[in-house]
Amino acid sequence: IAAVIIEPVQGEAGVFVPNKGYLKKVQAQCKHHNVLFILDEIQSGMGRTGRDFAFQHELETPPDGLILAKALGGGIIPVSAFLGTKALMDVYNPGSHGSTFGGNPLASVVANGVVDLMRDHDMAAKSAEHGEWLLAELQKHDEGFFTDIRGKGLWIGLELDTEERAKKFCTHMVKEHHILCKDAHATVRLSPPFTSTREEIGFIADAVRDVARQLR
Repeated sequence: IAAVIIEPVQGEAGVFVPNKGYLKKVQAQCKHHNVLFILDEIQSGMGRTGRDFAFQHELETPPDGLILAKALGGGIIPVSAFLGTKALMDVYNPGSHGSTFGGNPLASVVANGVVDLMRDHDMAAKSAEHGEWLLAELQKHDEGFFTDIRGKGLWIGLELDTEERAKKFCTHMVKEHHILCKDAHATVRLSPPFTSTREEIGFIADAVRDVARQLR
């Protein structure tokens, strides 16, 4: 075994946040057995969970490797990146590794701009503030319609009892409220833009309650 590669928050599975202490235990086991600990933060990174990276909610030291993409391009251009410790990255020489959406000149400029924007406008803090409010609001007014409501920052999963119900819920959100959301198995995933205002976040909460009343 060369490495353990996991998501610090499972995205495609339905926004599953691991139990407190889980990532620390995995990291400790990797260190004990001299195995690389690599985190896939393609979806959870870049402020989505209320921190720059999701692992920062728990880990005191970063992983050996970090996989980034999607949000790194700011919706402008596809780009991916791999961050690693010096000991790991010193293994590579220029040209020894290729990547379809790696650091071509234009993508690199865009990615640097996105990182600057995230830092200058403290987007992670906005994600944490609005996400905490939205999650609490949805949990407070649920009335038992969802089997679970979970998330971190502006990344929330609303679990239903069947995949069909989740797809139907997303369809109603788009048709009636013009809000895009994505079903993942039996979970509806909400991931509003970091630039959303409190009023817009409130609009999402109202829309979720409206659709839940219709489909109850």
